[in-house]
Amino acid sequence: MHSLPFPAINREFIFHSKITRDAKTGAIKIQMDAMPEFCQNNADLCVFNKESSLVRVSHSHGHYLLEAINKHLTRVTWTHHTNPEGHLPKWMINSLIQEMPFKTLQGLRKKHSIQKT
Repeated sequence: MHSLPFPAINREFIFHSKITRDAKTGAIKIQMDAMPEFCQNNADLCVFNKESSLVRVSHSHGHYLLEAINKHLTRVTWTHHTNPEGHLPKWMINSLIQEMPFKTLQGLRKKHSIQKT
């Protein structure tokens, strides 16, 4: 979910993600494609409410590419295309563009640290 300032309605994203690793370089690619109908077809697996008041984004696809620079550094490249639905001012969309990759990577880090314990 992405919180937007009043009076805009918050957006929610439901993605199908596929993680692959290049055997030669070790680079990791996380492909993400919007699946807005997922919750309608898999209510038992979905934490989102089917009757959500949020705007569910239906067109969004892209990927993260993680490449090791050295033992301590990783280059992250984010390529994505999203239609945020509805009428939003450009400045608001630009703020989402800046927040989305950072928040996603924070979520991945948090999930990874939970699974390690």
